Amino acid sequence: MSRKVRVEGRSRLTINAEKDVPDRSFGVSIASLNGVGIIAERAMYFNYRGRQGGHCSAAVSRPAIRQYLAEGYTGGDFDTWICLANPNEEAATARLVFSREDGSEVTLDAHLPALSRVSVRANDVPGLGKCSFATRVECPLPLFVERSVYFVYKNRAGGTNCNAQESPQERTFFAEGYTGFIFEVWLCLQNPNAVPTTAHITYMFSDGTTQTQDVGIGATTRQTVNVNEVVGDERDVSMMITADHPIVAERPMYFFYKPFEYLLDWSGGHDVVGATSPQTTFLFAEGYTGAGFEEWLCLQNPNPDPTTAHITYMFADGTTQTQDVGIGATTRQTVNVNDVVGPGRNVSVKIEADDPIVAERPMYFIYKGAWSGGHDVIGYTP
Repeated sequence: MSRKVRVEGRSRLTINAEKDVPDRSFGVSIASLNGVGIIAERAMYFNYRGRQGGHCSAAVSRPAIRQYLAEGYTGGDFDTWICLANPNEEAATARLVFSREDGSEVTLDAHLPALSRVSVRANDVPGLGKCSFATRVECPLPLFVERSVYFVYKNRAGGTNCNAQESPQERTFFAEGYTGFIFEVWLCLQNPNAVPTTAHITYMFSDGTTQTQDVGIGATTRQTVNVNEVVGDERDVSMMITADHPIVAERPMYFFYKPFEYLLDWSGGHDVVGATSPQTTFLFAEGYTGAGFEEWLCLQNPNPDPTTAHITYMFADGTTQTQDVGIGATTRQTVNVNDVVGPGRNVSVKIEADDPIVAERPMYFIYKGAWSGGHDVIGYTP
């Protein structure tokens, strides 16, 4: 099915897809009809086999014939799904290559009819029981690829979602990271190359100091880093990763989040694929400061000099609000959006910086007063 909606200039529109396609698995394509560029995100809230939470991903602008996912786990109470969408007018066969941390590989071919979506539960793939792995997806026809993980981890129930990355990179950036108040931060590093490589990680703290770590990654495998064990507790931390060969990096986080006005912690997790380079402009479509939602912006300045980020908040009624935020050299700054724009606002965000930075938008919530969790995205760059 298809529908048309009108989005006013410098505003934000929300669509409840459940009303259009109830009780269905589906993929979505969004196109501007008058040549005006838009930004789209998809937030989902769920009760998956008793694991309650939510996740969010920004839309991607094109399919690809080869894509990568650094995170994947089938042990404990983790379910990992690979979601494949075929936007082409003909059927396609995708090859999924799962690279385990022990260096072995498992291969699966998935058939996708024309204009269809297929989900693969990694837990059901022979050879992938109770292991950590990364994934490479290859197909003669370009596809869209995502990975959803649903879990119960140390009493934290929730789910995460990430778009696959089209190509490995020699540099990757993460603006968000926090090791305090029962938060766990991890790095998943995928080396798709036929030779080993080394990732050089620079941790950037809110006081401007840094810490470095080198991590070896075997050929066609993945390595996992527990950031809490490296930098210690109670640290706000951003990360820059440079590698001797191109790699793919993700940053899963698991948490008990303590909201100010609520007695119970909000538990869950979120995950993002790293930004491939700092930029001067970032855009976020999603944002909400209503009851049970807390929204943040994490701004990383990897440069040797301070800079300023100019933030424009765009509301559903077409009005805007601005804010300037200074960011010290090689550090990160955090903005509480609820405090800036006030409660009960549907809000999109545009960030323009004087120098290239990295921006993320974590959100924590208790959805409809029942499903707690969090999600995070790195801003879209035009």
